[in-house]
Amino acid sequence: MARSLALLMLLFNSSLLLPPASSDDDAAAAAVPTGGAAADELALLSFRSSLVSQGGSSLASWNTTSGHGQHCTWAGVACGGRRDRVVELRLRSFNLSGTISPSLGNLSFLAKLHLGGNHLSGEIPPELGRLSRLRRLNMSGNSLQGSIPAAIGGCFRLIEMDLTINQLEEYGVGNIASTHGDIYSYGILVLETVSGKRPTDTTFGPGLSLRQYVEPGLHGRLMDVVDRKLVLDSKSWVQTPDISPCKEINECLVSLLRLGLSCSQELPSSRMQTGDVISELHDIKESLSMASIM
Repeated sequence: MARSLALLMLLFNSSLLLPPASSDDDAAAAAVPTGGAAADELALLSFRSSLVSQGGSSLASWNTTSGHGQHCTWAGVACGGRRDRVVELRLRSFNLSGTISPSLGNLSFLAKLHLGGNHLSGEIPPELGRLSRLRRLNMSGNSLQGSIPAAIGGCFRLIEMDLTINQLEEYGVGNIASTHGDIYSYGILVLETVSGKRPTDTTFGPGLSLRQYVEPGLHGRLMDVVDRKLVLDSKSWVQTPDISPCKEINECLVSLLRLGLSCSQELPSSRMQTGDVISELHDIKESLSMASIM
């Protein structure tokens, strides 16, 4: 048990590396541009022109040889309503390479954008923050770089975002420090320490990330995700989870998982503030200290 407590205490000491809390607000994205179906068609064509490779014949239908207004029939495009506005762009594993055109920010009715599993590079355009109707965003499995634009906060209806398996700074790549990036990195450190796994382990890939792996630990399956090195006598620990000090340490582990998940939210604006992280760590440390003297 001494080793268990020592390993967990490292998390509290490493909290000293967190940046000071900041009250600066990121600038909001520009207003959503107006325009009808013609503007949507133009945005899609601009996106296609920004690609180096268009996946062979994947986007062959994206043309106006048969006249304008046919974009709702193009591969991967879904429209809704009577005005033929683009509501979904589903281009997963289309073998696309190149950069993401800022023109996608003009698809003002877009609710789902899926560009995962391609070979896209460059930075995420901040113009995507104009997509106020966007609910699901997936750009995982590409080679995107830079930071996650603060303007993405303009997508206030966003409920799901997956940017994993890229080279983004918030994911531990790059040299530019940011408060949001540091909070994210600390959250991943917490999850790594509790689970004994790293985001780059072969266990993970499309459909299963470190965050998804540890989530069952919040719902009664703690021993399925916790690193057994934290539990010296795993058998007796499982058999007596409700007996002190096992109960208190189990509760601390669950609290740490919850903290790690909160700090590593995909959307930077959804992550815990530095002050809140330190306060939560203090409370967990107090509980852990009580367990150590029982």
